Amino acid sequence: MQIQVLTAQNYKTMPWRNGKGITREIAIDPPTSTLAENNFRWRLSSADVNEDGVFSQFPGCQRFLTLLTGSGLELKFENEVQVLEQGAYALFSGDRKVDGRLRGGKVTDLNFIFKEEQAHAQFVVSKEASGRLAMTTGTLLVFVATGAVDLTVDLPVDLTVDLPVDLTEDGRTDHLIDAQETAIITVSTNEVFRFMITPRKRDSRYIIIRIENPF
Repeated sequence: MQIQVLTAQNYKTMPWRNGKGITREIAIDPPTSTLAENNFRWRLSSADVNEDGVFSQFPGCQRFLTLLTGSGLELKFENEVQVLEQGAYALFSGDRKVDGRLRGGKVTDLNFIFKEEQAHAQFVVSKEASGRLAMTTGTLLVFVATGAVDLTVDLPVDLTVDLPVDLTEDGRTDHLIDAQETAIITVSTNEVFRFMITPRKRDSRYIIIRIENPF
């Protein structure tokens, strides 16, 4: 198991595919892949949306979108309209044409794109303690939108001596994740790891993305 905590200094700034804005690439898998070459399995990014416009399309992908700041974003699809606000999220195909309309000024979003034939993903947007959750082989992303959270991972006893992390006396590893930071937990064994996320501040809000292989 590996645990990595990324700060805003680690994020890469690059233009949108449609050339109408700037995005901050938080993480991409594989790490050597790029959006331009379309050889990624999944990608997590954040962007400031300052004006109405058509979203870039990503054929063969699924898109998860949530708001980090702002009053709201109206997503206009071919046959429906969805209003996106903080605390909620939208999940839709990257093949679909989407027209974004601001509701009350600019917004900042968090965008997760994944190739549906190469990965499965689950999403949680929360302000509450997560409780104790289990994870086996796969990747867990924890992005803190506001406030700060404690990330606690219980480690299997027979693996604790081999892991490059600081451990507590009872075989746990604890990490403080501040606002706009991202924790990436990668598990490549079949052992069961249990983790818990605890908000440190009343205004804390975080997003969990659990990524697994589709087979």
